[in-house]
Amino acid sequence: FITVSAGIVTIAWPALQAKQFRRKCDVFEEDVPSLWRSDCHSSQQKNSRPLLSIIIPAYNEQSRLPSMLASTLDHLNDAQHQLVGLCQDVLDSSHVESHQTENTSATKLPTSVPPFELIIINDGSNDGTISSIQNFLENRQNSTSRSSLQATVRILTLRQNSGKGAAIRTGMLHSSAHVCLMADADGATEISTGLPKLLQAMASEKTPVAFGSRAHLQQKSQATRTASRTILMHGFHFFVKVLCSSRVQDTQCGFKLFTHAAAQSLFGNLHLTRWAFDTELIVIAERLHLGIAEVGVEWKEVEGSKLDDGGKLGLAIISLGMLRDMLCVRVCYSLGFWAMYESNDRRKLD
Repeated sequence: FITVSAGIVTIAWPALQAKQFRRKCDVFEEDVPSLWRSDCHSSQQKNSRPLLSIIIPAYNEQSRLPSMLASTLDHLNDAQHQLVGLCQDVLDSSHVESHQTENTSATKLPTSVPPFELIIINDGSNDGTISSIQNFLENRQNSTSRSSLQATVRILTLRQNSGKGAAIRTGMLHSSAHVCLMADADGATEISTGLPKLLQAMASEKTPVAFGSRAHLQQKSQATRTASRTILMHGFHFFVKVLCSSRVQDTQCGFKLFTHAAAQSLFGNLHLTRWAFDTELIVIAERLHLGIAEVGVEWKEVEGSKLDDGGKLGLAIISLGMLRDMLCVRVCYSLGFWAMYESNDRRKLD
């Protein structure tokens, strides 16, 4: 009896965490230098929506985030016309239109405000993450004119660390952009090639979701991984296929693109708050019949991963936690404990 009870509590723990996060989520917006504020560019701001939002979760990222922001803003500036055109192709694709809550063919794209925005979610950091962002923006502001600005920046802070899934969920549900990209703070995925490829795939395959994938790099990465990491990787892939889905080869790449309606539906229904949240997104997408394009992206290992903080033991503990979360997803959806809502019914979730 004790063993069974302990098993039930263990599997149910992620569900309890999700319920507590939704009930007690405390989010506030940090100040940013005036040039980067979204409300400082046009009197028509209230009637305009950004074309693209980039959602960046950050927990103790004072050393890695500034360089990622620099490369991201450089790309948005250099490739503005290409990205605007690709985003328009996504909005014009007939299949995506059927999943939008508005008529995208008649959507008026932003002309008087910057077309892009960065939403950085500070997940209860206890280092200098916020000050490093603000200092970076202040310094960059000195070499950026208002007329040439292509992106605004928002910083949302969760008062306590709630997990990567919770941070991205918060950012997605605070975005009003037509298309939303989630990208890791370490900049491991090359945005200059990855973002255009995801937009192109979403438009050509007529899907409302596109996942970046490192599956094509697997053989090369195995040559540099330790035996323990390789074993854990194969074990994780096995349990993803058994408990969640075999539809996507690489569920954990932190580079994923969504239309606004898809983001509202997926993240509005999301329960998992930590590492395994990506696997639940796939389960939700399948239940809502949302297509997913999987696209190979350029990716590199960047020092400072939170997965490495606890060494081999910490990695094993995280892996067991992800297995527990996937079991919770399977049980809760199979038994109907977690209901499914369309994007316009999201208010029922919170």
